[in-house]
This record gives sequence, C-alpha cells and structure tokens, in this order.
Amino acid sequence: MPSLGPFRGVSNRREDFSLGSKEGDFLKQAENIDITNAGSLKRRRGAALVVATGDGHSLYGSEFGSFYADGHTLYRVFGDDGVERATIRQFDGVTPHVLPDNKLLSYSHDGVSTIFTDSLANWRITEDDRAAPLGPPPISIVPALSVDAAGALLPGVYKIAFVQTDFDGRESACDSQQITAPANGRILVTGLPAAFPTWVNSIIVYVSDLNGDVLYRSVELLTAASTMQIVVAPSGGGRCMTLNLSPMPAGEIIRFVNGRSLTALDKFVFYSEPWAPHLYDLGFIPMPAPVTMLEVVPLGIFIGTEDRTYFLPGDPATADLQEVKPYGVVPRTSQRMPDNTSCWWFSTRGACIGAQDGQVTNLQEEEVFVDAARIGASLTREQDGVRQLITGLFDSTPAATKVGSFMVAD
Repeated sequence: MPSLGPFRGVSNRREDFSLGSKEGDFLKQAENIDITNAGSLKRRRGAALVVATGDGHSLYGSEFGSFYADGHTLYRVFGDDGVERATIRQFDGVTPHVLPDNKLLSYSHDGVSTIFTDSLANWRITEDDRAAPLGPPPISIVPALSVDAAGALLPGVYKIAFVQTDFDGRESACDSQQITAPANGRILVTGLPAAFPTWVNSIIVYVSDLNGDVLYRSVELLTAASTMQIVVAPSGGGRCMTLNLSPMPAGEIIRFVNGRSLTALDKFVFYSEPWAPHLYDLGFIPMPAPVTMLEVVPLGIFIGTEDRTYFLPGDPATADLQEVKPYGVVPRTSQRMPDNTSCWWFSTRGACIGAQDGQVTNLQEEEVFVDAARIGASLTREQDGVRQLITGLFDSTPAATKVGSFMVAD
C-alpha cells in the first residue's frame, strides 16, 4: 500500500487521481484537522462557548485591547482564565454608548486610543472605557456679531472664529465671520451656547488683527456664556490651525497611518490632516469601485475594491495609486500580521499576504478555487508552533469551476 504525505494542503483544482506530487500530497477535503509545518495531520482542537450573545458582531483584538458589539452595546473583553467584559459607556460614565442599527464597526489604533467608526460617526475609546467623538464637534450655532464705539479697536475689518475643545485639548473645525468695527470699536457676541455639549470642555475665540487673514487666539471660555465682548485685538496668541477644515468623514473602514486617519465609504478613501485625525481638508482618493479593504504597512497602504487591489506607497496626499492584483477583496477579511510589517486578506481568488513594499503573494490561487462571498471575517491563529490565517465566508456561493469527485467529473 503506498504511503501518503507529507500533505501540502487542500486542492479543488486537481482531479482525484492527480492529488499526489513529488513534493507531497494534496487533500480533496479537510474538516476539523490541522496540517502541521511538517506536513502531518492532526485533529483540530475543539471550541468552547465563552460568551453567549444575542446579536454579536464586530469582534476586534489587538495588543491594545479587544472589543465586540452585541446589538446596540459595545464591550471591552479582558481576562486570561475566563473572559470578562466591561461596557463601553458614554462620556458621562453612566449611560451605555448606543450603537446604530445594522451597522458593523471597524477599528484601528491612533497611538493613543482605540478608534472606531460605525459608518455614521468616528469615535475613540478612552482609558476608562468611555466612548468619545474622535474630535470635538464644530460649534452648532452661528453666534451673532455687532459693534459699537465702546472699546479700543482700530477702525477696520476683523475676522472671528469660534472653536470648541474637548477634554484632551483637541480643537474642532471652524469657519470665520467678519465684521467692520468703528474707531474705538467693540465687537459684541451674542447667541453663544448657554451650555457646553457633553464632549466640550471650552470654547476658544480666535480674532484676526486689523484687516488681516490670520486668526489668533484671543480668549478661552472655560464656562458657558451666551454673550461676550472683544474690545482689543489679540496680541501674541497662537494661530488658529483648524480654520476652514471639516470633521473627518465616517466610513465603513477606519485605519491610522503616520499621523493620519483613513476612512473608506463607497468609492472613496478619505484621509485626515497630519496629526489631526479628526479633521480633513477635502483630502480624498476616488476609486473605480466600492472599497472593501484598507490595510496599512510601513511603506504604504493596500486598498481593495470589489474587482481590483491597489497599493498606495508613501503619503496618501501625494502618492500615486498602483494596481497590484487584477481581482478584488472580500469585505472585512483583512488583518495586520503579527510582525506588524505585512498584512493579509482574503481575495476573490484566495488568501493573500501583502508585504511592506507593496508586493502581494497569493497563497491559494494555484490550487484552490474559492467560493464567491458577500462578506467575511478573519483571524490569525498561532498554536502549537503553527500559524494559521483563518477566514470564514458568509453568504457564499460554491465556485462552479472547482473539480468535484472523479466520478462526477468523468
């Protein structure tokens, strides 16, 4: 009786009589077994229920923390001997953070906090497990400006902007207003918020010098006041750095690279301003098809769509998009590799590894026809000296091109 092995994996491109090769043998089917690095077979370890969920989704884990959602509630997972969980709450520390209906989450880490998007808004998770906006929102009302001759302003035009800050000092996007003051003028401001929104710590008022375009810090309101006055031009205050910027658009995917946040929604990839992940200046990359993957490596960004895979080397604001594979990526199947210099995803032709220089290796295409799928979920499993890249596919359709049994094919 001929011996079998070592085993190289599963192949559905080969007929039954051609599964053997000089380098080893392929399996027609493999369920609940692991193929070791030496090519031997062993039964896969069983699984045990750790946490029961009613509507569990959006599981994520990294060296900075693990999270998952159950219905409208987001949880942090921790514990070595058994899984414990903590509810992610609103900034008040009491009210659970409520997730929107039927929205999957995407996570990343910005070097300080785990950040996530729910397609409607971008959020960050603080050290004490509270959810806060990625950055403070712009002021929601437009204060009214008027002038009189009861101050010390020189006659001319002044520009004014109102910026909200959060409790970590981030400043919101803003637009400016302008008004003409008389000699010995004073600017009166009315209609400011009578109370700060939940996420807001203060309002900073920026004012230009006479007939100037640059706005300088004038005063910071640490308590809400519906009215205020400006009687002198600013002197020596810092420049307003968020003027004419906009809040970073939410997306179905969020990533962070070199001080910028990235989000993807439909056929667009948006990128933030450097070191201001909550703000953007109309920075976006149009794609020819809906984006299904964003994954960051040290030298660039892999972007997957429904029918192509691209690499963006360097800064997204200046780099040229390069096509690296003529086929697409199954949504939500990408991950960083444990070495943090490469990544992997499940393409429409099998599992792929993307290197930091933009090179892509397809691990399965030569031997496996893969099933078409609407969406997937992936994890990296390292156990007993074996690293496995595992993807589960959902709403999949069996590939019509793969070979069945030899009798059926005959």
